[in-house]
Amino acid sequence: MFDILIVEDEITAAEGIRNEISGRLGKVRNIFVARNGQAGLQMAKEHHPDIILTDVRMPIMDGLSMIRQLREWGFTTRVIVISGYSEFEYHCIRMYFDARVRHDSRTQLCCCGDAAIWSDQ
Repeated sequence: MFDILIVEDEITAAEGIRNEISGRLGKVRNIFVARNGQAGLQMAKEHHPDIILTDVRMPIMDGLSMIRQLREWGFTTRVIVISGYSEFEYHCIRMYFDARVRHDSRTQLCCCGDAAIWSDQ
């Protein structure tokens, strides 16, 4: 059994992700939802999820800033970044840059249909 944190500012998107996970995965204990990166940090500190799914562009704190802060705090939680295709180039460039600067061989970027999915394993 594992816990998942969804960090997404769009309520319908967050609920859609929650429903998909609930309907397809049987080993989920809890699914927590935060509306921005700052709230995501608080929930991660409180619940220590096994997996975090996050959008990148959100108000208050973006997803990449949240991930950086979690890593600085020593969190090793697997993070999956999901973004809409309309912002695809922005995310690809920024994630590629971040991965290369850190020389992190665990970082992957996958393009799936109309979404960019980045996994920091």
